[in-house]
Amino acid sequence: MRYGAEKSNHPQKHHHAVDMFLYGSTIIPIVKVVDTYAKEKVRLQKIGMPMHDEFDLLVGSSAVANDLILVTDNVKHFVNFENIKIENWFKK
Repeated sequence: MRYGAEKSNHPQKHHHAVDMFLYGSTIIPIVKVVDTYAKEKVRLQKIGMPMHDEFDLLVGSSAVANDLILVTDNVKHFVNFENIKIENWFKK
């Protein structure tokens, strides 16, 4: 099974769309992120500001561990994250 497109009425079309999206993307291995994730989770718990969304914690950790800028409209979810660089391209 590839990308879950088999559930679609047009799996070939969706396979192609996902392939085109991934063609210009770089996949970052998660192994490098695990240490940052664990340290940040513990740090946030100690200061009484735990992240309740584990996926946001993983996304933020990925940005920090790989020295990337996180582009999000959900800035409030990351305000207590240490050493994170954030840009909001969707300011309303």
